[in-house]
Amino acid sequence: MNKKAFTKTLEVILAIALTFLFITFIIKPYVPKIQEAAADYLSELSDDPVFRNCVLAEDAACINSSLRTTIPTKYIYTFSINITNATLPKDRDIFVNSLFVAANLTYYQPKTLWLYYWLP
Repeated sequence: MNKKAFTKTLEVILAIALTFLFITFIIKPYVPKIQEAAADYLSELSDDPVFRNCVLAEDAACINSSLRTTIPTKYIYTFSINITNATLPKDRDIFVNSLFVAANLTYYQPKTLWLYYWLP
């Protein structure tokens, strides 16, 4: 048995193991700065029939008034219905919630409300 080859193989295995341990335990994963912002504000409104009718009718004023009472005032927010390309700031951490509203008692016309919110 070649002793040099065995030693080199052992060194490589040890280097790989140490690198794996360093990556796993020393380098911490990215944790968002704002943990409480990940709240799902739309879940509170999902059972409200008035809000659901506002979404189905795409009534922006009605949706805005409902969101204003639910989302804390420290956040700036915008929303879109059935599209996901809202104009958003590029220098902020933006949080997103979505709500799928399928129908009300009179008709079926599904809509998806996308809520974007961030700190100023």
